[in-house]
Amino acid sequence: MASQSTVTFYKPFAGQNDHYLRKMDAKKLVFVCCLLVLAIPLTSAQTCLKTGNFTTNSGFGRNRDLILTSLPTNVSQNGGFFNASIGQGLNRVYAQALCRGDLSQEDCFTYVNFTAHQLISSCKNQKEAFSWDGDIPCLVRYSNESFFGVLALEPIQEQINPNDISDAASNLTQFFQIWGQLMEAVATKASTRSSRLKYATGVAEEIQALMQCTPDLSQTDCLTCLRTLVRRFTACCRTYQGGYVETPSCRMRWDLYMFFTPTADTVRLTLSSPPPSASPPDATNKTSETIKDNKSGISSGTIAIIVVPIIVFVAIVAFICILLRKRKNSKQEMHDKEDGLESLDSLQFQLKSVTKATDNFSQDNMLGQGGFGAVYKAWRNWREGTSLNVVDEYLRGGSGSRSEMTRSIHIGLLCVQESDANRPSMNSVVLMLSDASVSMPMPSTPAFMVSAATVPSEASSSSDYNHSHQFSRNKVTISTLDPR
Repeated sequence: MASQSTVTFYKPFAGQNDHYLRKMDAKKLVFVCCLLVLAIPLTSAQTCLKTGNFTTNSGFGRNRDLILTSLPTNVSQNGGFFNASIGQGLNRVYAQALCRGDLSQEDCFTYVNFTAHQLISSCKNQKEAFSWDGDIPCLVRYSNESFFGVLALEPIQEQINPNDISDAASNLTQFFQIWGQLMEAVATKASTRSSRLKYATGVAEEIQALMQCTPDLSQTDCLTCLRTLVRRFTACCRTYQGGYVETPSCRMRWDLYMFFTPTADTVRLTLSSPPPSASPPDATNKTSETIKDNKSGISSGTIAIIVVPIIVFVAIVAFICILLRKRKNSKQEMHDKEDGLESLDSLQFQLKSVTKATDNFSQDNMLGQGGFGAVYKAWRNWREGTSLNVVDEYLRGGSGSRSEMTRSIHIGLLCVQESDANRPSMNSVVLMLSDASVSMPMPSTPAFMVSAATVPSEASSSSDYNHSHQFSRNKVTISTLDPR
């Protein structure tokens, strides 16, 4: 298995504590820029290993896609963990899925489904890959060789919060002491859980910790894996306010805010708590890393030699990026002006397009009157198989994909179904928009649909419409005036 190592920064989630948003001083900003320059080429949500490739549409490729798409249902119906294999000989594929211990069955299905499709699209012809990203609380892994029950300590990767721990802890000696006690206690508890779930959480003062192994590991291998992650974080990232380290076999994360659902089994320590009982040493102690205080003396000259070239490099890269972006925007604006369009990035209709499509809001094209005004022919065209009639002629005659246009209309109709039970969740919408292979149910009559029989007579409706709908002076919006 190829050895890989990644150190990156992660952006705090919405709703995190305010200490993540504190302004960094100049020295910290320089250090962050240095690490960002080094980390950019290595960062990836999916890890596609270079242990071998397969040919597109080969037997191995078809088996891989089949088993990955079957994982969401199987893992959600089997307690959050599932191993499987398919095929024979060189076409045999082994796959595994694991959800974080506090996920519901529905969330487990959603996250695994999303991750499996991401692996298929990102690792197009690699025979081995896995994804256990910080933003997605699940593991999906596949390989051409069996890895069930086998401890994997590589590839190993980290993500950290760049804020200094000294900003959040006044007594660092005391903080690191209880931090170490909590990590050992949580690792021990996770390794001693059942063969269906090796997962544990812990809280000590403001420190929150979560650890998990694939349940097919033995107790010894799980503890060895988690201790390796703790040592790795201590060696590289001890002075930062949280982060995570992971391998294909285990994962540890800690932070200064609650990011998991605590239970009665959550380990709880206080400053007065006795240290956890010693556990048997694991095999990796023989090659344990020597941890050095990264505050050891470094001369100012050495710092200048390292930092100044990096700052200059970052400034040059930023300048080039800005220049290229301005040039690209200028070319795009000229192209749009030549085509008579402002933007095709989003399917927003201009007033002139709507006016043309409805024959200047003709009564002949009105299906009914709703709470938000008249409803025209988007649904009738869909029902009659002519849904592309609502798309601008320029788009229909251009190089755009008609199937994508029809799919977008299909998704839009599903989102306005009368019964909320028939409307897709946002996770499902994201999947439907990003993956054309996801099947979609047929829409029924939308909630805003009004029968043509309810349309008032032409004389009265024309009078009311002309009275209550007026164009604004800029001919872009329509104002409706009602008495208070």
